[in-house]
Parts: sequence; C-alpha cells; structure tokens
Amino acid sequence: GDIDLNAPIIATGLINVLEADGYIDINGFNASLGSLSITSDFDQNSSGDLTLESGTVNASTTIDLIGETVLFNNTAVTAGTQIHIQPRNNSDIGLGDFVTSDFDIDQASLNKIIAPTVIIGGSTATSVTVENVNMATNIDLYKLQALSGTDADVSFINQDSSFAENLTVNANNGILVDQNLTNLGVLRFD
Repeated sequence: GDIDLNAPIIATGLINVLEADGYIDINGFNASLGSLSITSDFDQNSSGDLTLESGTVNASTTIDLIGETVLFNNTAVTAGTQIHIQPRNNSDIGLGDFVTSDFDIDQASLNKIIAPTVIIGGSTATSVTVENVNMATNIDLYKLQALSGTDADVSFINQDSSFAENLTVNANNGILVDQNLTNLGVLRFD
C-alpha cells in the first residue's frame, strides 16, 4: 500500500521506520528523537516514489531515505549525525540541475539536506553522475558511492563542481573527473 502523512508526526523511539510497497508522501513537520528510516517501493517493483512535499523532516541521529526516486519539493531534511539517500532498486543517480538519470537530485534539493555526513548512493547505485554541483559548508563530509555491480562508477562531467568540505568517492569500477572539481577539505577517491 501507500502512505500519506498529512499531519505532524513526532516519533519518540530510538529507531523509527516507515515502509510502503507503493509511494510515501510527507506533508508537514515530522520529527524523530532517534533514527528515522523511510522506504517507499519496499517490495522493489519500481512503483513507489518517496515525496517530501512540505515542512521539515528531522532526526536527532540518522535519516535513511530510500525510494524508486526521492523528491524533495519544499522540504528541508536535517539529521544530527548522518543522512543517507539511495535508490530502492539498482539505478543511476544524477546530481545537479543538468543530469538526467533514473534517480535525480537537483541543486535546490541538495541545498535542503543538512547533516554532518551526507551519503548519496550505496549498494543500489549503478552510477553517480555529478554536473554543476556547488555544495556549501553546512556539511562536514560528503560520500558519493556507486557500489552496485562491477561496472559501477562515479563521474564528474560537463560542468565544474565544488564541495566546500570533505569529499569521499567510492566506486566499484572507476572514477572519472572530466571537469574541474574543487574541494576545500580532504578529498578521497576509493
């Protein structure tokens, strides 16, 4: 089924989980005193977007956002330690306003994500393509991960990108830097 959250939720447990086989739409303020995991398309049949329509999503520790796609619309997402965003099914991830892929996150959405560590991708990312991304100083560490299959790669293409703090890039196959990449913190390719 689907989940529509149209009223505020304040979860007080240490681990708080929302899972739906279909879509999840979140409208309004949602807070968790512990960790928060939100997964749409739980049955992995490619029919469930996770849409953050309005308000804020907060957790005192970690937030995991997993879906066929994750759409931020007008919602800020804040976590005390870490935010991890990844596709539910094996997909290509595009970061920036000019990238088209299965799972896109534009610059405006990236600006709404605030945590000491932000991880984009993981074991379901077949590739991560970065184009014209300019990240500010509200994040201590960005991790971009393409770890689905032996051909998984991370590419910085077409237009320059910059990360004001630390950047770690993990890819099973390779990393391509085809445009200027500015990093003012520690840069690690793995």
